[in-house]
Amino acid sequence: MDDSKRPETKADDIATLVRLADQATISGERMERVRAVARTEWREKTRRRTRNRMIGWIAASAAVLAMVAILGGVFNRSGQDPLIELALVEGLTGGVTQDSGAGATILTGDGSVPMNAVVETARGAGVALRLPAGHSLRIDGESEVELRTDGSVALLAGTLYLESDSRAPNSPIDVHTPFGTVQEIGTQFELRLQQRGLRIRLREGTVRLDRPDSDYIVEAGTEFNIDSAGKTETRSISTYGGEWDWVSTMTPVPDLRGRSTHTFLTWVVREKGWSLAFNDEDALRAAQAAIVEGRLDQLTPDEALGAVMQASRLEHRLTEGTLVVSGKP
Repeated sequence: MDDSKRPETKADDIATLVRLADQATISGERMERVRAVARTEWREKTRRRTRNRMIGWIAASAAVLAMVAILGGVFNRSGQDPLIELALVEGLTGGVTQDSGAGATILTGDGSVPMNAVVETARGAGVALRLPAGHSLRIDGESEVELRTDGSVALLAGTLYLESDSRAPNSPIDVHTPFGTVQEIGTQFELRLQQRGLRIRLREGTVRLDRPDSDYIVEAGTEFNIDSAGKTETRSISTYGGEWDWVSTMTPVPDLRGRSTHTFLTWVVREKGWSLAFNDEDALRAAQAAIVEGRLDQLTPDEALGAVMQASRLEHRLTEGTLVVSGKP
């Protein structure tokens, strides 16, 4: 290398380093300003994101609270704790009250009763309730029945009738009485507290009376009596007739529009304690093919039976508790 050129090269190198040093200083100042602006912008964006999240959270919470309030209004029309289930009124005659702890109120035909209430009926009155498990509970006049939150009921005075829901055979209900607990198994039965004892009458199925001293099994077609001394008496009874008429006086015929006449007949014979028979295969097929039209809830079961038979062009007769259906000649 030519030594004569080295000083010039070094001078050039120094000049370059000076320029780079100046540029580095300027870039550092600019970088600090950029960083300051970036920090300010970051803090602002963070505040905006936090504010938006808070607004979103508040809005979501308000929506949830509004939904809870709406659901509470829908499922808690009685003013009770929304966790307490309701028994629905299906039929009502005369004066009936319910008291769930806030004072007695009068029941209406489209009302409901919370499962922590006592239902009381006046003389000549009665009410039919659909319990949460699907069972039909009928309460006769001058009676007092407690509905309990565990799904059971207690007969405190008077008479009740309980019909298991055939669609829910695995949901038995216990009925508590001063003479023991009646445990039903797919049944239709009546309980009556009498002056000095308890009477159990069965239409269908089996019940067990559970007492501290012993258990008693009661079968269909049987009346079982027990008094305060523990003395028992059993006799055979009819599952239909005048003694059972009070059961169907307070319950409207269900809405079976669009269903077959056979479906209606199946309902009415269970309601009345009858059995069902067809005169021949033609009558059976006709009942399965005919369709129920129009509402029947303003009619008694007997009136509805006559109307449906006439519309279906079928005839019927009742022979010793059996409803025999035949075709018209």
